[in-house]
Amino acid sequence: MIYNSIPEDEKGAWAQLNYYAYVKVVPKMNFAIEQKKIEEALKKASKEIEPNMPELSIYFAPIKSLHFTTDVMYDYTPKSNKFTSYVLISVALSIMIMASINYMNFSMALIPKRMKNINLRKILGATSASIRWESIFKSAIISVLSFFIGIIIVLFLSKTFIVSFLSVEINILDNMGLILITFILSLFIGIISELYPSFYQTSCKPVLVLKENSAAHAIQLRKILVGIQFLATFTLIMSAWFMYLQNKFMQNANLGYDKDSIVLVDTNDPIRQHKDYFTNQLKSESGIEDVAFASILLSTGEYYNGWNSQYKGESIMFQWIPVSSSFIKTMNIPILEGRGFTEADNGTPWSKYIFNEKAKKEFHLELNALIDSVEIVGFIPDIQYTTFHTVSGPMAFYVPGKTKHNADTYAYIKIKKGSNMKASFEHIKSVLANFESDWPFNVRFYDNLFDQTYKKEKNLISLVSIFSLIAILISIIGILGLVFFEVEYREKEISIRKVIGAKIADILYLINKSFMRTVCVSYILSCPIAYYFVSKWLSNFSNHTSLHWRVFLISGLAVMIITLCAIG
Repeated sequence: MIYNSIPEDEKGAWAQLNYYAYVKVVPKMNFAIEQKKIEEALKKASKEIEPNMPELSIYFAPIKSLHFTTDVMYDYTPKSNKFTSYVLISVALSIMIMASINYMNFSMALIPKRMKNINLRKILGATSASIRWESIFKSAIISVLSFFIGIIIVLFLSKTFIVSFLSVEINILDNMGLILITFILSLFIGIISELYPSFYQTSCKPVLVLKENSAAHAIQLRKILVGIQFLATFTLIMSAWFMYLQNKFMQNANLGYDKDSIVLVDTNDPIRQHKDYFTNQLKSESGIEDVAFASILLSTGEYYNGWNSQYKGESIMFQWIPVSSSFIKTMNIPILEGRGFTEADNGTPWSKYIFNEKAKKEFHLELNALIDSVEIVGFIPDIQYTTFHTVSGPMAFYVPGKTKHNADTYAYIKIKKGSNMKASFEHIKSVLANFESDWPFNVRFYDNLFDQTYKKEKNLISLVSIFSLIAILISIIGILGLVFFEVEYREKEISIRKVIGAKIADILYLINKSFMRTVCVSYILSCPIAYYFVSKWLSNFSNHTSLHWRVFLISGLAVMIITLCAIG
């Protein structure tokens, strides 16, 4: 990384918005008290230095909080979504709780078989406390052993494709704090999972030793615990499905321009100095329809260059994107009013603007009006020029004319529909090689770039989907254990029913009815929970998919059918 000092002529240019301000405060100073005064002083100073600067909100944030600060314009530090982190932590904890519930249920199911042994030990002098501590200690040992097995599995997975879903390095030594917390959590889970069963199994009096099937089973409690498992399962499945739909929505959404069949190339100095020759060389192949240049890649950033100007005596601020005169036509962006850019605009001394509809309405712009001596020649619809994480605001495409603004950082190459895509792609590579054979040109289709822009969302969908499958598996194991226990507990009842003529279908209905009631209650409770969490997640996007009712219905039916098959 190379660091350069700020040029002298830009040190007092508050309207630049190209730099970050770092403020070192006095140690032990109550910054919360002084913050308001400093912010007001900065706003006043900026207004004095840049009188035309629009009203802005200035506030301070600790460096450690920048990673999750997403509601600030022109902040290009790497970001992560706090809600997404909470979702993943919640999912992981849900899986652990579900596993703990399963352990508790199986432990409770074994109590009838342990009962005679426990009561005999109590008759021979063993205390309830010693029996309880022994059970809890065994459970803790099992949980800790599972923790170490989990560490081995994580080390193995770190060498597989699973690591591509994460944006961090899986290194045990670099995350000892996390390992320690997980170890303590595993110990706690082991203890808490056996706490109730150990107290329950020692609550019977020794005199009950000769009684068959002493009441050491809380079937209702176990059904409630299994219900909690299914509650988490339903919520995860619905959430994963909506996340998938949102990703599909972003892939297929109308951006307001044509990104299909567009090849993107990062340009270098030789290309920038001979743009016309480069364009002609590309268009010599019949499959190349048009070539344009721009300073940015549309729909891949949260914010772009901000510009502060005066219009009819009012300060206005908008994002502006320098482009070549052929850009609007190449990207098939419709003109609502006025005209598009022309070749003649390249030679004008003061450039030209084409604004979006939002800027026109917000600033009351008029066709052919001037903004800082730059003419407005047209208006376009509100295209999605930022990512879906940000609401697209007022913006303008800008042909630099004879100014020095760089509009050729990226080349947009449009391939004709129906042409040989592979041949056209190879032609582009051969033209690039003529300009500089050793230069590592980054050549990719716009669709691939779009996929990379939302890679985090796709990874999250993959993780939640995997967790959903694990949750289904754990829930099915839990209900199988409960079914086995109930069938054993009701063995005499089932035998009597069969003797008096009950069919297998009748007995299956008898057992299914009890469990499906639990599953249905879990489903009803999970719908509003899933709705809340999905709504919160979708609020991170300026445009998002609808909360379709069929997702809730089909998710419920699918899990119920799987459960019926398992019980049957």
